[in-house]
Amino acid sequence: LFERDGIYRGSITLASGVTYGAYGSGQKPRIYGSLRNYAEAELWTASETEHVWELAVGDMSDVGNIVFDHGVECGVKQMDGELDKDFHFYHDAENGMLYLYLSTGNPGEVYEDIEVCSCENVLNGERGLHDVFLENLCIRYGGAHGIGLRDGTENVTVQGCEIGYVGGSILAGYSELVRYGNGFEVVDNCKNITVKDNWVYQCYDAGLTHQSSANNGVMQENITFSNNLVEYCIYNIEYYVNQEEGQIKNTVYENNILRFAGYGFGSVNRIGSDNSMIANICCYVRTMPSSDFVIRGNVLDSPMRYQTTIGSPNEEGLGPVIEGNTYIQRGSEVAIVTVERTGTRLRETLRATDQASLEE
Repeated sequence: LFERDGIYRGSITLASGVTYGAYGSGQKPRIYGSLRNYAEAELWTASETEHVWELAVGDMSDVGNIVFDHGVECGVKQMDGELDKDFHFYHDAENGMLYLYLSTGNPGEVYEDIEVCSCENVLNGERGLHDVFLENLCIRYGGAHGIGLRDGTENVTVQGCEIGYVGGSILAGYSELVRYGNGFEVVDNCKNITVKDNWVYQCYDAGLTHQSSANNGVMQENITFSNNLVEYCIYNIEYYVNQEEGQIKNTVYENNILRFAGYGFGSVNRIGSDNSMIANICCYVRTMPSSDFVIRGNVLDSPMRYQTTIGSPNEEGLGPVIEGNTYIQRGSEVAIVTVERTGTRLRETLRATDQASLEE
């Protein structure tokens, strides 16, 4: 148990068979991936370039974001070191230096809190993690995932937690630069996963996701995302299994509020990432085997682009059943689906310009 009103820093590796929660009174215990509050004037040095400040970060892994005063401002990552706008930053990992453009003065004097989000999961699960319960924790400021779980995860519940300001670091192992970072992620084979009654926000990619790598035959089953508020992520919920041999079974997204997809810090300067699929619920218009997969009773509110990009809704065996949801629409783009025309499967964009066309 973590004491309420306390702040705990660094990445924590979860252990099987353990419950993680809170005791005492006050706000939720805060588990921050950022190693310290960097709002101290003596930590920052004026560089040779006007308005560019230097911070020594040693061997810190790739910095994906800088958060000022818990979200008043966020950094905008640059890869070429050319900084000419406030909050643009560059991480020179080889020399252990972080550079930030700020015209209003020494960052450590201007702000009371500065969190530097490096490339680690705040809560990290190794392969085969099982029987873990997470409750009433505040999880923030990691450059990778808030909660990152791997292949073989079973019997995990996350409830009553707050997860925010995670992601933005460079994903290792790709030939081109790709940034990533999700609030809650479980990868590859998994079963009995429950995520409920949480507030998830400001994630570079997905708020909540279960997904697979390139492995064949991935099975994801008994997954429930319910009664969560997820907002200001590029994809508030994201799911997929890559290979047709894989399957999603006995999964339900129910009674969630999913809103403002695409309006968070992750929409700015998405190096190596695709903005074309911004959606409250996304699977990149893929078809994949599924059974007993239902999306119902959710409120999908005002995304920057689409409500859903989920491929094959309501087609037996290829996608989820979608029923009883409420849609609040800002723009004309509603969804991207796949349709069959003359024996060929094609992508089609669904649009609505009034209430009647939205209901249709």
